[in-house]
Amino acid sequence: MEKENTPITIAYGDGIGSEIMESALTILREAGASIKIETIEIGQRIYNMGARHGILPSAWDTLSRNKVLLKSPIIIPAPMIPGMPDYEDINKIIYKKFNLSTENQSIYTIIDIPDSEWLSASATIGEDFALFETTHDSAPEIAGKNIANPSAIIQASIMLLRHINQPDTALLIENALKRIIKDGIHTADIYNRKTSKKKVGLDEFTEELIARL
Repeated sequence: MEKENTPITIAYGDGIGSEIMESALTILREAGASIKIETIEIGQRIYNMGARHGILPSAWDTLSRNKVLLKSPIIIPAPMIPGMPDYEDINKIIYKKFNLSTENQSIYTIIDIPDSEWLSASATIGEDFALFETTHDSAPEIAGKNIANPSAIIQASIMLLRHINQPDTALLIENALKRIIKDGIHTADIYNRKTSKKKVGLDEFTEELIARL
Protein backbone atom coordinates (compact mmCIF):
# COMPACT_ATOMS: atom_id res chain seq x y z
CA MET A 1 0.00 0.00 0.00
CA GLU A 2 1.40 3.36 -1.02
CA LYS A 3 2.31 5.64 1.87
CA GLU A 4 0.19 8.76 2.15
CA ASN A 5 2.06 11.98 1.40
CA THR A 6 2.48 14.33 4.35
CA PRO A 7 1.69 17.96 3.51
CA ILE A 8 4.46 20.44 4.25
CA THR A 9 4.84 24.16 3.59
CA ILE A 10 7.94 25.59 1.95
CA ALA A 11 9.17 29.15 1.49
CA TYR A 12 11.88 29.88 -1.08
CA GLY A 13 13.06 33.05 0.65
CA ASP A 14 15.46 35.57 -0.89
CA GLY A 15 18.97 35.67 -2.35
CA ILE A 16 20.24 32.13 -2.78
CA GLY A 17 17.08 30.82 -1.15
CA SER A 18 15.38 29.59 -4.31
CA GLU A 19 18.54 27.81 -5.54
CA ILE A 20 19.25 25.91 -2.36
CA MET A 21 15.57 25.06 -1.86
CA GLU A 22 15.34 23.58 -5.36
CA SER A 23 18.39 21.48 -4.55
CA ALA A 24 16.78 20.19 -1.35
CA LEU A 25 13.45 19.46 -3.04
CA THR A 26 15.17 17.58 -5.87
CA ILE A 27 17.01 15.45 -3.31
CA LEU A 28 13.81 14.83 -1.34
CA ARG A 29 12.06 13.64 -4.49
CA GLU A 30 14.95 11.39 -5.54
CA ALA A 31 15.15 9.91 -2.05
CA GLY A 32 11.46 9.01 -2.18
CA ALA A 33 10.17 11.34 0.53
CA SER A 34 6.41 10.99 0.96
CA ILE A 35 5.51 14.67 1.02
CA LYS A 36 2.99 17.00 -0.57
CA ILE A 37 4.42 20.47 -1.02
CA GLU A 38 2.54 23.74 -0.65
CA THR A 39 4.46 26.94 -1.30
CA ILE A 40 4.09 30.31 0.38
CA GLU A 41 5.99 33.50 -0.39
CA ILE A 42 7.62 35.40 2.44
CA GLY A 43 10.44 37.88 2.55
CA GLN A 44 11.76 40.91 0.73
CA ARG A 45 9.17 41.23 -2.07
CA ILE A 46 6.30 40.97 0.41
CA TYR A 47 7.94 43.48 2.75
CA ASN A 48 8.36 45.87 -0.19
CA MET A 49 4.65 45.56 -0.94
CA GLY A 50 4.09 47.22 2.42
CA ALA A 51 3.48 44.14 4.55
CA ARG A 52 5.39 44.88 7.78
CA HIS A 53 5.53 41.20 8.68
CA GLY A 54 6.84 40.03 5.30
CA ILE A 55 3.99 37.56 4.86
CA LEU A 56 0.60 37.72 3.16
CA PRO A 57 -2.51 36.93 5.24
CA SER A 58 -3.39 33.98 3.01
CA ALA A 59 -0.13 32.23 3.92
CA TRP A 60 -1.23 31.82 7.53
CA ASP A 61 -3.99 29.45 6.45
CA THR A 62 -1.45 27.20 4.74
CA LEU A 63 0.90 27.25 7.72
CA SER A 64 -1.91 26.55 10.18
CA ARG A 65 -3.14 23.63 8.11
CA ASN A 66 0.21 21.92 7.49
CA LYS A 67 1.93 22.80 10.78
CA VAL A 68 5.39 22.35 9.24
CA LEU A 69 7.54 24.96 7.44
CA LEU A 70 10.82 24.46 5.58
CA LYS A 71 12.23 27.94 5.03
CA SER A 72 15.15 29.41 3.13
CA PRO A 73 16.72 32.62 4.50
CA ILE A 74 15.07 35.95 3.80
CA ILE A 75 16.03 39.61 3.56
CA ILE A 76 14.39 42.12 5.89
CA PRO A 77 14.72 45.49 4.11
CA ALA A 78 15.20 48.87 5.68
CA PRO A 79 12.02 51.01 5.86
CA MET A 80 11.21 52.57 2.51
CA ILE A 81 10.11 55.83 4.10
CA PRO A 82 12.26 57.46 6.81
CA GLY A 83 10.43 57.63 10.10
CA MET A 84 8.17 54.68 9.35
CA PRO A 85 8.21 51.69 11.74
CA ASP A 86 10.82 49.04 11.07
CA TYR A 87 9.77 45.85 9.33
CA GLU A 88 9.34 42.94 11.72
CA ASP A 89 11.34 39.72 11.61
CA ILE A 90 9.10 37.03 10.10
CA ASN A 91 10.65 34.41 12.39
CA LYS A 92 9.57 36.34 15.48
CA ILE A 93 6.07 36.68 14.03
CA ILE A 94 5.90 32.92 13.38
CA TYR A 95 7.16 32.17 16.91
CA LYS A 96 4.43 34.38 18.35
CA LYS A 97 1.67 33.11 16.07
CA PHE A 98 2.37 29.45 16.84
CA ASN A 99 3.46 29.81 20.47
CA LEU A 100 7.08 28.93 19.84
CA SER A 101 8.42 31.51 22.38
CA THR A 102 9.05 28.57 24.66
CA GLU A 103 10.33 26.61 21.73
CA ASN A 104 12.57 23.58 21.79
CA GLN A 105 15.23 24.81 19.36
CA SER A 106 18.16 22.74 18.22
CA ILE A 107 21.04 23.45 15.85
CA TYR A 108 21.99 20.48 13.71
CA THR A 109 25.09 19.76 11.68
CA ILE A 110 26.50 16.43 10.55
CA ILE A 111 29.48 18.02 8.82
CA ASP A 112 32.44 18.92 11.00
CA ILE A 113 34.34 21.51 9.02
CA PRO A 114 35.76 24.37 11.12
CA ASP A 115 35.10 28.00 10.29
CA SER A 116 32.19 27.41 7.93
CA GLU A 117 28.93 29.24 8.52
CA TRP A 118 27.13 27.48 5.66
CA LEU A 119 26.60 24.02 7.10
CA SER A 120 24.16 24.04 10.00
CA ALA A 121 20.39 24.15 10.22
CA SER A 122 17.89 24.98 12.92
CA ALA A 123 14.74 23.22 14.11
CA THR A 124 12.25 25.09 16.27
CA ILE A 125 9.54 22.71 17.42
CA GLY A 126 6.49 23.54 19.48
CA GLU A 127 3.38 21.58 20.40
CA ASP A 128 1.49 22.39 17.20
CA PHE A 129 4.07 23.77 14.76
CA ALA A 130 7.63 23.12 13.58
CA LEU A 131 9.99 25.44 11.70
CA PHE A 132 13.07 24.11 9.87
CA GLU A 133 15.57 26.51 8.31
CA THR A 134 19.19 27.37 7.64
CA THR A 135 21.24 29.35 10.13
CA HIS A 136 23.11 31.28 7.39
CA ASP A 137 21.88 34.41 5.64
CA SER A 138 20.46 34.82 2.14
CA ALA A 139 23.79 35.83 0.51
CA PRO A 140 22.28 37.88 -2.35
CA GLU A 141 25.78 38.70 -3.62
CA ILE A 142 26.18 35.12 -4.89
CA ALA A 143 22.59 34.49 -5.96
CA GLY A 144 22.24 33.02 -9.44
CA LYS A 145 25.93 32.10 -9.72
CA ASN A 146 25.51 28.37 -9.04
CA ILE A 147 28.09 28.43 -6.25
CA ALA A 148 25.92 28.30 -3.11
CA ASN A 149 26.27 25.42 -0.67
CA PRO A 150 22.88 23.69 -0.12
CA SER A 151 24.09 21.57 2.81
CA ALA A 152 22.27 23.57 5.48
CA ILE A 153 18.84 23.41 3.84
CA ILE A 154 19.43 19.72 3.13
CA GLN A 155 20.10 19.20 6.84
CA ALA A 156 16.95 21.17 7.66
CA SER A 157 15.10 18.76 5.37
CA ILE A 158 16.59 15.78 7.19
CA MET A 159 15.28 17.11 10.51
CA LEU A 160 11.90 17.76 8.92
CA LEU A 161 11.69 14.16 7.68
CA ARG A 162 12.41 12.84 11.15
CA HIS A 163 9.74 15.16 12.56
CA ILE A 164 7.08 13.81 10.17
CA ASN A 165 8.09 10.23 10.96
CA GLN A 166 10.07 9.37 7.84
CA PRO A 167 13.37 8.37 9.52
CA ASP A 168 14.47 5.93 6.81
CA THR A 169 14.39 8.61 4.12
CA ALA A 170 16.10 11.04 6.48
CA LEU A 171 18.90 8.55 7.10
CA LEU A 172 19.26 7.88 3.37
CA ILE A 173 19.85 11.57 2.68
CA GLU A 174 22.05 12.03 5.74
CA ASN A 175 24.34 9.18 4.71
CA ALA A 176 24.59 10.56 1.15
CA LEU A 177 25.49 14.00 2.50
CA LYS A 178 28.13 12.54 4.80
CA ARG A 179 29.54 10.51 1.91
CA ILE A 180 29.84 13.41 -0.53
CA ILE A 181 31.67 15.49 2.06
CA LYS A 182 33.95 12.59 2.97
CA ASP A 183 34.64 12.00 -0.72
CA GLY A 184 35.96 15.56 -1.00
CA ILE A 185 33.26 16.84 -3.38
CA HIS A 186 32.97 20.38 -2.05
CA THR A 187 31.44 23.71 -2.98
CA ALA A 188 33.70 26.76 -3.03
CA ASP A 189 32.95 27.86 0.54
CA ILE A 190 34.42 24.68 2.07
CA TYR A 191 36.87 23.77 -0.68
CA ASN A 192 40.42 23.29 0.53
CA ARG A 193 43.26 22.28 -1.77
CA LYS A 194 44.76 20.03 0.89
CA THR A 195 41.64 18.09 1.82
CA SER A 196 39.16 18.49 -1.05
CA LYS A 197 39.25 16.45 -4.24
CA LYS A 198 36.89 18.41 -6.47
CA LYS A 199 35.34 21.87 -6.44
CA VAL A 200 31.74 21.84 -7.67
CA GLY A 201 28.86 24.25 -8.10
CA LEU A 202 25.47 23.87 -6.49
CA ASP A 203 23.97 21.89 -9.38
CA GLU A 204 26.83 19.40 -9.56
CA PHE A 205 26.86 19.03 -5.77
CA THR A 206 23.16 18.12 -5.94
CA GLU A 207 23.77 15.60 -8.72
CA GLU A 208 26.72 14.05 -6.89
CA LEU A 209 24.69 13.70 -3.70
CA ILE A 210 21.79 12.07 -5.55
CA ALA A 211 24.25 9.58 -7.07
CA ARG A 212 25.15 8.56 -3.51
CA LEU A 213 21.59 7.97 -2.31
